[in-house]
Amino acid sequence: MANRLSNDYYGFIIAEGTYGSQQKTVTGAQILPCSIEIKKNVMVVDTTQKTNTLEPSICEKTTAGSSATVTIKGDMCKEYGVLFQAQIHDSSSPYTFPTDQPAGFSYTIYKYWSKGTARYDCGIGCKAKTFNITGEANGLVQFEATFEAVSMRRAVANTGGDTISTVPSLACVTPFKFGEVTATIFNTATKLNSFALNLENVYADDRVLYQNSLTKINQTLTGQTGTLALQTIYDDAQDPTHEGNIGVGTSVATTIVLVSGANSFTIATYSRIADFASPDQDKGLCIADYSLELARDGSNVALTVTAA
Repeated sequence: MANRLSNDYYGFIIAEGTYGSQQKTVTGAQILPCSIEIKKNVMVVDTTQKTNTLEPSICEKTTAGSSATVTIKGDMCKEYGVLFQAQIHDSSSPYTFPTDQPAGFSYTIYKYWSKGTARYDCGIGCKAKTFNITGEANGLVQFEATFEAVSMRRAVANTGGDTISTVPSLACVTPFKFGEVTATIFNTATKLNSFALNLENVYADDRVLYQNSLTKINQTLTGQTGTLALQTIYDDAQDPTHEGNIGVGTSVATTIVLVSGANSFTIATYSRIADFASPDQDKGLCIADYSLELARDGSNVALTVTAA
C-alpha cells in the first residue's frame, strides 16, 4: 500500500524546448507551492461492431485520442510572473497580447513528491487556457490557472531515464494581500470592494489540433479574450453616467496594482462596459457592480501587465 498525503508535494513549471516533449532539465523552474491537479482526458467513441447480445460489450467503444488538463490554484504571489507569461504569450514585462501567432510558450508542469522514493506526476505540452485572479476585502488575492496538455504521466519514479535534473528546492513565496492592492478606476473610485480578472485563450478546433494523430500535434491560438468585474461604493455623481455607456463604443481605463513590499504587478486594462448593477445591501452603502469586456481602443491595448 502506498498512500499519498496532499501536503507532501510541491510543484514547479518549466518552459519546454519542444512542444509536447517533457522537459527533464528543470534549471530555473518556478516553484509552485500550491494546489495542482493533473487529469487525463480520453476521447471515447462508439464502434460499429455487432455483439449478438442485449447486454453491453467491451468492444462497443474504443479510444480515439487523449489529452490532459492541469489546474493550478492558490494565493497569487509575486513570484508567479511565469503565469502571466504563459497566458498572455509574452516573455518579458510589460506583458501584452500578441498581434501575430506566438511561438513557444508550452510548459512541463510537475507535481513532485520528494519523500521516500522521489516520484512525480507531470503534464507535458501545457499551453495556458484560462487565468483568473480575484480579490476581496480582508483576504488574499487568489488565482486559478488551467492548462491544456498533450499528455500526462503519473507516479513516475525519479530514477534512470526519468530522472529530473536540478530539481528546485521548496521555498516559501509571498502572497498579495487585498488590503495592499491599489487601483485607479474610470469612475474615479480609488478603493475596491472586490475585483475579478478572467483571461482566456481560444485555440483552434480539435480536428485541426489532432489531424491524423492520437495526441495533439499543435495548439494554434485563434484569439484572446478577457473580462474584468469590479465592485466599488456607488457614487451618484459618477456611476449613472457610466451605466449609460453600457455596450457603446466608449472605452474605459482601469489600473489595478498588486503590491507586496517593493514587488508589484500593475494590471492596466481598456474595456467596454458590458453591464452594471447596484445591488441592495440591506441598510448598507449601495454598491456599484461593473462587468467589463477587455477591448483594444486604437493605440490603447486591451491589457498590459508590468512586473516590478
